[in-house]
Amino acid sequence: MARINNGILGGFNGNLGPVEGYVRYGVAYVRSKKRKRTSPPSPKEKIQRKRMEVVNNFVNSMTDYVRIGFEEAAQGKPISPNNAAKSYQLLHAVQGEYPNISINYAAARLTQGTIELPLNPEATAEGNGVRFNWTYDTALNWSDRGARAMLLVYAEETGKSYYLFSGARMTEETDFLELPAELKGMKLHVYMSFIADDRRSLSNSIYLGNLVMETLDLSTIERSTEPDSCVVLLNRKEYAEKTASLLHENGKIIGLSQFINQLNQT
Repeated sequence: MARINNGILGGFNGNLGPVEGYVRYGVAYVRSKKRKRTSPPSPKEKIQRKRMEVVNNFVNSMTDYVRIGFEEAAQGKPISPNNAAKSYQLLHAVQGEYPNISINYAAARLTQGTIELPLNPEATAEGNGVRFNWTYDTALNWSDRGARAMLLVYAEETGKSYYLFSGARMTEETDFLELPAELKGMKLHVYMSFIADDRRSLSNSIYLGNLVMETLDLSTIERSTEPDSCVVLLNRKEYAEKTASLLHENGKIIGLSQFINQLNQT
């Protein structure tokens, strides 16, 4: 049974004979009633399903981010911001031949708008996160000087995204996104956008490349012959600085595993 919500000239919801009606974003649709399929998918259908699977896995890891990023693009259209984001990736950011289809991370777009991006954007691994830097240009960015950074890091191995909606202002020229320790050693894809204080105007996102947060190389640590102690041989300056704050006056620490855990947490 179908229900007519807006009179005889309006759309309807529910089943009516061999068709069903529904309303989405204020637009009424009619389609054939769903039937269980018995035939196998065609080669073209397999390709399209794989493309959709890849895009869904990518975009669904950052739903809240693209909801903001594509809100303006979806405005006035019978689609959600999430659907608008997926549509863009399907058209511009999918690469490879079936079954080896994947996301072209450099071509992906996570926000879409008209704010001018600052100059010289870059990202580098730093400690337990990612450091973002850019150059504020008075002539180029004056009207958007109050815009704030939107930062996102996508971990390819886990399929998870980590992001910050309202970071540093454009005039501050730097920001930092702290990440979980378990991401160390994984390939990370990094994006940055800017959003105005009204939360409506945005920039296009920019891909800042892929990077890896360094992990402690256990091959640089040797056990001492004395029980419950170790001699630390670290080649990297950053680890040496951390080590100095953890060692006792005699150069020994209690428990190798405890030392490594503390070092990774600093």
